[in-house]
Amino acid sequence: MNKTHRILRLFLLFLCLGSLLGAGLLLWGHIREELAQQDLDKETKEDYVTIPDGLIPEVSTSDGYIYDWDAMQATNEDVVGWIRFDNPDQIDYPIVQGSSNQTYLTHNWKGGYSSYGSIFMNTSNAPDFTDANTLLYGHRMISGAMFGSLKKYKTHTFMEENPYFYIYTPDGKKRTYEIYAYAQVTDAGRAYTIRFDTLKERQEYQDWIRNKASVYRDITVGEYDSLVTLSTCASSGYYNRIIVQGKLIAITQNQ
Repeated sequence: MNKTHRILRLFLLFLCLGSLLGAGLLLWGHIREELAQQDLDKETKEDYVTIPDGLIPEVSTSDGYIYDWDAMQATNEDVVGWIRFDNPDQIDYPIVQGSSNQTYLTHNWKGGYSSYGSIFMNTSNAPDFTDANTLLYGHRMISGAMFGSLKKYKTHTFMEENPYFYIYTPDGKKRTYEIYAYAQVTDAGRAYTIRFDTLKERQEYQDWIRNKASVYRDITVGEYDSLVTLSTCASSGYYNRIIVQGKLIAITQNQ
């Protein structure tokens, strides 16, 4: 083997080692961030949510949970609510609303940098969930964190078995939403309409969602119903999005 071949082999060896080291550092970075997010989620629930005696978090729909809104809003005045599904391992996070829809793509609910971002409300929505269609966004994390579990609603069976989510607000109210649609849409397209000029437009929007959805539960959704649209990235296409929609079916006093 001549000197040129030995140099080439050494170069390739160092190149492979460098690639492995880079991949290892990248993986370690992802692991550290995942652990940091888990710690934040745990601390948030420990510090700002009280679970009354007798309730079991794993099976409870969180009736009676006490949210310390004053403390949360003292930490970040952008807090406007909390979203929770029946399964607390699915989606269970504070909701924030920034002055820009870009802010919480890269910041956690406390305002610190995080690639996980936050669950956040469209900046054009009324923060009290009174719009015809309130838009909530979250990243589709591989681990299932944030809105990563919304992809499960692409099957009719899962939607039928998990048809509700709940939003708690600083006025002490619990809003119950019934899920009826899963669709893949285009970012900033018709699905993201917030307000309508007429009841006819509102009904036409509902008809459009019914036709667009790949999974749709046959429940009545009319022009007077208030909606929440949960939005996250799809697995293909830069502008493609997954949405899951629910209609408001009850407002009750929570605390």
